[in-house]
Amino acid sequence: MNNQISFRLSHAFLAENKNKYGTYHEKGKDYLFVAFYGGFMFKNQPFLCLLVPDDNSALAGLIKLGATRDFFTTFPTNLQFKPDFREIKADDRPFIIYHGLLIKDDIGTNDYNHELEIEPLDLGIEGLPKITHLVFEFTDDPPKKKAEDDNQPDPNHSKIPNPEKNGNRSNNQTPKNLNTLKTTLIVGGIVAGLILVIAAFLYFWKRKNSPKK
Repeated sequence: MNNQISFRLSHAFLAENKNKYGTYHEKGKDYLFVAFYGGFMFKNQPFLCLLVPDDNSALAGLIKLGATRDFFTTFPTNLQFKPDFREIKADDRPFIIYHGLLIKDDIGTNDYNHELEIEPLDLGIEGLPKITHLVFEFTDDPPKKKAEDDNQPDPNHSKIPNPEKNGNRSNNQTPKNLNTLKTTLIVGGIVAGLILVIAAFLYFWKRKNSPKK
């Protein structure tokens, strides 16, 4: 089941640095800090940033490229809260205070998905096992144009390597476990799409299992 926290990179309000990220130094280590969408709110203090080790990791590379649409996840135990870690000047006030969530080990990050366990569902297809899990993967709209240089990743459509997935098969290979149904939703319609998928599923499941009059 899903037991990780999800984040989506953003740089909407980090005007301090034209490179779309800030820098932070603590105890001999360098960090990048970047905004992210949703997840945490504080009274009278809406700004919370991610602090990522500047160690040439895949996640640090995405931040430097200016990626803003990438989802990733990590376990809560891989995070450390840093209250009031940074003060930044603002036009309409003396300064803005940022809280931070420090990622201790960026190897512990992963692509985002959510797994839902359901009652066994038989689709009536011969040879197909009953479906027991739905996996919702949240992705971006397909890129409108190919990156100019194939060797340079498109910053808006980069993937964070998953060590667990890269062991025996590629990320795009169909899983052998057929009782897992994989559903891809577009970020722009996550809420509506998820509601429609669940509503349709419940409707047909109820019809299938309701006693006939």
